Amino acid sequence: MSKLNPPTKQYIIGFGFWILSFLLIFMIIPKISKTLEKERKVQLESASEFTKKTNQLNELVNLSDKIRQGQESLIRVQKALPNVLSSQLQLSLSEGLYKLSKKYNIRLESVKYARGAKEGQKNTELESVESEFIATGTYSELRAFMFSFETLGLAYTVRESRLEESSEGLRLTVNLRAFKKPDILLQESNL
Repeated sequence: MSKLNPPTKQYIIGFGFWILSFLLIFMIIPKISKTLEKERKVQLESASEFTKKTNQLNELVNLSDKIRQGQESLIRVQKALPNVLSSQLQLSLSEGLYKLSKKYNIRLESVKYARGAKEGQKNTELESVESEFIATGTYSELRAFMFSFETLGLAYTVRESRLEESSEGLRLTVNLRAFKKPDILLQESNL
C-alpha cells in the first residue's frame, strides 16, 4: 500500500468504510434491533409476571390476615362461651327471656327446651341447647325484644323465626340454639 498514491489509498479506505457501513446497516443493525426487541419483550413479560406475582402475594397476605382474624374471633367466641351445665344454660336463657319480656311488655306464651347435639372438630367442640319460645305483642315491642336479645351475653343462633297475626296481636315463634362449652370441659375444670 505504500506504493499507492494518496487518492487511491483514500479511495480504497473510503470503499472499505462504505462496505462496512452497508454491513452495519443491513446485517448488524437488524441483529442488534432484534436483540433489543427481544430484550424489551422479555422486560415487559418480566414486569408483567412481577406484577402478577405481586398481586398474588398481596391476595395471599390478605387471605392470611382474614384467616388470622377468623381464628382470633373464634378464640374470643370460645373463651366467651359459658362453661356451665345444660340445665344452667336453660335457666340463664329463661331468666333472660323473662327479663326482656317484662322490659318490652311482651307476653311469653311458652318456652320449650331440647338438648342439642355436640358440634365441631377436635378442640373446637360445642354443645348447644335447642329452644323454642312463642311471644306475643305489638310489632315495635317484638322488634325491640329481638334486638335486645343480644344483650343477654349468650352465644346463640336464630334457626327460624315466624311472625303471625293472632287475636292477641302479633305472635312471634323463634327457634334458637344457644351454645356452651361441652360438659366434659366443665367436669375437667372442676377436677
